[in-house]
This record gives sequence, structure tokens and C-alpha cells, in this order.
Amino acid sequence: METMRLMSSFKIAGRGIGDAHPAFIIAEAGSNHDGRFLVAKRLINIAAECGCDAVKFQSFKADKIASRFAHPKARLNDRQFSKYGKSVHELYKNIELPDAWIPKLIAHAKKKKIIFLSTPFDEESADWLEKCGMPAFKVSSYEFTHLRLIDYLARKKKPLMLSTAMATLPEIRASLVVAHRAGASKIALLHCVVGYPPRFEDLNLKAITLMRREFPVPIGYSDHSRGLAAPLASVALGAKIVEKHFTHDKNAPGPDHFFALSPEELRTMVRGIRETEAALGGEQKGVFFSEKVHYQRGRRGLYAKTDLVPGQKVMPYQVDVLRPRIGIGAERYFEILGRTISRRVSSGSPLLEKDLKGRSF
Repeated sequence: METMRLMSSFKIAGRGIGDAHPAFIIAEAGSNHDGRFLVAKRLINIAAECGCDAVKFQSFKADKIASRFAHPKARLNDRQFSKYGKSVHELYKNIELPDAWIPKLIAHAKKKKIIFLSTPFDEESADWLEKCGMPAFKVSSYEFTHLRLIDYLARKKKPLMLSTAMATLPEIRASLVVAHRAGASKIALLHCVVGYPPRFEDLNLKAITLMRREFPVPIGYSDHSRGLAAPLASVALGAKIVEKHFTHDKNAPGPDHFFALSPEELRTMVRGIRETEAALGGEQKGVFFSEKVHYQRGRRGLYAKTDLVPGQKVMPYQVDVLRPRIGIGAERYFEILGRTISRRVSSGSPLLEKDLKGRSF
């Protein structure tokens, strides 16, 4: 891969993205607004109340994303999606997000103190989102090889998040090169697996570790699986962006509701991510401040098993190893054998440094 000046951390609307920052949590509303403006506002409310950093919708036009060409591959024959349209084009037509909503939803999100995002699927939508003040752009996994769109978005010089489901490492490198040549330097890559929902055995979360090693940009995770296990595990593996679908009602009509998180599940996920981050800590081992009281109370120390008098050599039968660790610690047992007693020590008393002189055998 050609030499590229890519940033290992950057900001989206003032929020840090990268290893030095908490995970950026995106509540993916997608098409779960079901064509109703009040539902879209409600989704923003839920995401904000649950503590997410951003709420994200999807901006596309059916005519720009799907062909009307009559072909068997263009028909929806599967049980999951066919009830929402007879063709791919019809499906997308039924779940479009009206452009007129965007400024109003952005204003509402600002009022709720949450970042508003929407994924553009065509250049026209990207221009409208930019005009409305979009702070960053996301490219979905299906568009990952749509290099013309990536080039177009990169020229807007805004942070760019690229989802990578179905992408090989060479394809990821190729897209990065295109984005970088077009002027993007603030790029994040999101591991993802398509499937609604995918099987857990297909999630391959260790790819996050691989991507962190291969690419000098923040790595995140976009999740379609059921439950909370995958997003929490992704954070433990180093994901710095977590995107998860949510809904106001799992039983609502629409293709994405049933596998999305309920409001309470979303709240639990955010809390779980923050607890996971707190639990990860840093790369260090030792006695933590909160452990000090347990260190003394739970670790063992050395005690006189018999009365000891000055001049005696400490022998194994004269030493007990007991809790709490008041004086010399149990780790020095072999070190004190053979040392000379310097003052009287009563049976049952802890051995202190001043009770000994000389060296061990």
C-alpha cells in the first residue's frame, strides 16, 4: 500500500475518536422511522436518553440506489424482505428518508445534545447532508466497493467511516488509497458482517485485532447480531466506534425492527460498553489503590511460632505463615531463614524487619 498520511485519532463534532478516547457509540436508526417523522424524532430521543454519542439514519433515493430493470435477481423472494416490496427498488422506495426532514431532525438532535448523522448512498444525498451541516460521513458495507462514491465523499474533507463487511484486505487497502488520494485523512474502518441477523459463529470479531494491526486508523465495529455480546466483546478487542441498530418497537412493521435493540437493551449496551472500558484499564500489573486494604488483610505474613530470643537463628519450625500481612510478607519466607534474632519476639507476634539482623543462609 502506498504511503499515506492517515490520522490515528480525530474528532467528530468535537468528540474524540481513537485509542485515547472512549468508544464512539452510534445508535443506528436506519429505516426504523417507518416513514413517520414523529417516530424519527422519538428515535433521536431514545438514543439521547440512553447515552449514545450519535444517532444515525440513512439517506438514499430508490432511483439512485436500485435499478428498475426487470430481472429475477431484482425480485425479493425471501420471507424476511418480500413483504415490504416486490423488488429491491420497491423496498427502498418504501423506506426513503425525506430530505425535508433532515434540518428538522438535526435541530431536534442538537436540542437533545446528541450528534446527528445520516449515511448517504449517492452524491446528491451527500451534497444535501453537507449543506445541512453533517459533521462526518459513513459508507455502508454494500457501498464499500463503490469507489466513485468514496472518492466523492472524501473530497468533502470530513471524517469518513467505512464499513467493511464482505471486504478483503486488498479491497480495504484499495478503498483507503482512493479516499486518501481524494483528500481524506480522517478515516475509520468498521468491521462488519452482513446478515439480519448474522450467526454468532460468523461474526469473526478477531478481525478487529487484525485490522488494528494492519491499518493505522481507528477501528470500529458495526453490528447486526442479536443481543449485546458482540458489541461488548468488540470494545474489549479495541473497537473505538460501535454502531448498533435500535428501534422503538421490535414488533413494528419494517425489515430492520425485529433484530434491533429495544430502548432498554440500548441503554444496557451503552452502560455495558462504559463498564467494559473501565474494566479494561491499562497494561500494568501491581497493587491497585482499591486493593490495598485487601492486600494487607488477605496476603499472608510471617509470625513467630515460638518465643524467639536475641542471638537465635530463625529456623523453619519457628515461623508461621498467617493472615494478615502486618510485618514481613510471606514472599520473604526463604529469605529470613537463618537470619539472627535481634530482640525478643513473643510467640504469635508478627515478624518485623527490626526483629532480624544479618543475612540468610
